[in-house]
Amino acid sequence: MITNYPWLEILTQMKSLKQNQIYYSPSLDFKSMTSKQSLCITASLENDVPQFSLWYNRPIKYRPFFGLLSEKTKVEVIDKWGFSLEDTLKAYQLFLNKNYSILEQLMAKK
Repeated sequence: MITNYPWLEILTQMKSLKQNQIYYSPSLDFKSMTSKQSLCITASLENDVPQFSLWYNRPIKYRPFFGLLSEKTKVEVIDKWGFSLEDTLKAYQLFLNKNYSILEQLMAKK
């Protein structure tokens, strides 16, 4: 799916537009219906090569009010920039296979 998406075609067309005519970067968004985690993949063109940004939304548990109140869950995002297509495909496979902790480690390295 990711490799079939016309990243380069869209990004090349965007180069011919004025900056105020561009309202978004091409993106794909994936969401797990069971865990509610999501992965968004966005691209831009850097030196005529697509570079990818990953936005990983995942639930985290925390204890509000200095830990005095009961544990709650909120969704927090990790967003990192500068992934190659190869690294993006790896992150996508980790997400599909529900290897969320490894995905989080991959993104922490960036």
